[in-house]
Amino acid sequence: IDITGEARIYRNFIEGASPRGIGVGYPEKVNLCFDANTMQIAMLWHGAFIDGAKHWNGRGQGFQPPLGDHLVTLAGGVPFATLATTTTAWPTGAARKLGYRFTGYRIDKQRRPVFRYRFGAIEVEDHPRPVKTDKDATLVRTLTLQRSTPGPAKDKAPAALWYRAAAAPTIEMQKNGTFVIDKILNVSIQQVGGQKPVLRKRGNQAELLVPVHWDGDKAVIVHRYAW
Repeated sequence: IDITGEARIYRNFIEGASPRGIGVGYPEKVNLCFDANTMQIAMLWHGAFIDGAKHWNGRGQGFQPPLGDHLVTLAGGVPFATLATTTTAWPTGAARKLGYRFTGYRIDKQRRPVFRYRFGAIEVEDHPRPVKTDKDATLVRTLTLQRSTPGPAKDKAPAALWYRAAAAPTIEMQKNGTFVIDKILNVSIQQVGGQKPVLRKRGNQAELLVPVHWDGDKAVIVHRYAW
């Protein structure tokens, strides 16, 4: 599939994701696969999108691998969790068992998908957008959270909701405040009024955790990927 003009969405079995993977190819020659089982971006890659021939011929069986290059596989697991302390283990159960529900996606004015899901009283919109650079395009992912129940009273400590921005064998903080994941992927986090991300080590894995900052009943996290 050659992507020109507007983004293309490929909803079929994609190698490297669950059977609920949703591929998106952008004209900027950056691509992703969103996994509706985990509510996470499972893969990123540059260049060509995908060859859907396997699913258009015969019985269309099997998983189709991404085309292109610079393929990066991201960690699975749910994106948000309430942790008692900064040393509390990240939940490892399936998203659905942890209360997550995928609610589909809408299309923005540029015909790009905005993925939607909910957990508990919180609705999330995950809006990935490519950004052209002098080199390969980067991807900016805006996560908007809206809670339908009021926050706790002022005399009560709010539950600490965290966003796991990365999990990998190595995560290194750079002088400019960005983070390099497994020496391949550079990520940065922006959150107006929010605290700095927490980089922690648990066993053989490093995790980059972002405390969610609420402005009333809304929170916005901007997560940028460059690779």
